[in-house]
Amino acid sequence: MTSKSRGGLFAFFDRRTAARLLGAPLPRSARDVRYLCWQPSGDLAYQEALVRFDTSMNDYQAFVLARGLTPFSVSGPNVHLPIDWSSPREVAAPDWWQPSAKTPADAASGQLGVYGSIAVKWENGRAYALIVDTGHRAPASPGP
Repeated sequence: MTSKSRGGLFAFFDRRTAARLLGAPLPRSARDVRYLCWQPSGDLAYQEALVRFDTSMNDYQAFVLARGLTPFSVSGPNVHLPIDWSSPREVAAPDWWQPSAKTPADAASGQLGVYGSIAVKWENGRAYALIVDTGHRAPASPGP
C-alpha cells in the first residue's frame, strides 16, 4: 500500500506529512515538497519513504543539524551510509526521485526511533531523504 504527495491545494498537508516522516520541521525555504510512503501491509507499522524538497545548501545543512543527523564526512561508512539512493524494490521510483547513486561527504544519517533509519543528501538544489521506519518509536526499555 502506498501514499504520496498530492501537491496543489494539498501542499500544506504534504509539507506536514514530510516533516512527520523526517522527524523534524522542514526548512522555511523548502519548496516543491514530495513524498512517497510504502507499507507492505496496513497491519504492519513498518514503512519505507522517499522525501524530496527544494532548498538551499545552507538550509539543508541547518536541517541536518536541527534533526541531529551525523554528516558522512564525520561518521564515515556506517550502518546507514553509503547507500545507492534507489527507491524501495517493491515500488517504482516516481519521476521526481532523481538522486545520483553517489553518497557525498555532506550526506547525513541517523536513527529514526529504535530500529529505523534516515539518510539525507543535497544535490542540485534539492534535499533527498530515504527513510525506513519500523514503527518502534519508543525508546528501548532497560533490561531487568
